[in-house]
Amino acid sequence: MCSSDLNALAARGELETAVEQYREAARLNPGYAMAYNNLGVVSARQGRYAEASDYFRRALHIDPGLNDARKNLERVRRADGMQQGDKF
Repeated sequence: MCSSDLNALAARGELETAVEQYREAARLNPGYAMAYNNLGVVSARQGRYAEASDYFRRALHIDPGLNDARKNLERVRRADGMQQGDKF
């Protein structure tokens, strides 16, 4: 399954299926920072902000220049502080 298919699953609200597929992508290629970023986005959509932060940090550890992960980490920090509002 390609990245755009996985993103479509998440967009349609099929979050658990997307999570399984993103985890498989990360397992197959532990250096694939976008898999961790996408796991973070799905976790944030589910309100699991601490888990999302961990995924974003892992993505940034792999690829410090991944601006999507950096922006998402900031968004989840704000959302966690507000406990609602800033949606993913």
